Amino acid sequence: MQDEKKEKEQVPVSREWFRRIYWTPIVVFVLGLLSIVLLLWIDRVSEGERINFSLADVLMDIQIKAATSHIWLEEAISGDVIVDFEKFSGETDIEKVSGQIDQAIRLAEAALNGGRSEHGLPIKPLKDLKLRKRVEDMYPLLTQFKTLAQQ
Repeated sequence: MQDEKKEKEQVPVSREWFRRIYWTPIVVFVLGLLSIVLLLWIDRVSEGERINFSLADVLMDIQIKAATSHIWLEEAISGDVIVDFEKFSGETDIEKVSGQIDQAIRLAEAALNGGRSEHGLPIKPLKDLKLRKRVEDMYPLLTQFKTLAQQ
């Protein structure tokens, strides 16, 4: 029996045992690298989505402010007063309309040149040519609307 034990101890370690020992760290290392690459890719995608969300938010705010100021201007011209602004804020109808248009113009400038949104989020300049063209077309209309409202 002791001779058999000595023979087992003296027998060289099989190749199978070496394969298990060497392949396990290699597989773990490769899986770790893949995990890091996946994490970096997800981070890039989420950063792009955050930028797109802030731009979409700015464009929606421009539309809302322009539409609101247009409605308020029509109410001021026709004499219909749904909300008495002087009672709540001390502003007249035209001051309120002008303030809304100014905010829309500032947001359009921020979308074109970069800056901050209404909520303080940083905005990078628009790179998408179609959206940029739409905002560039919208900007002179907003300034023209402001001069018409002041008249």
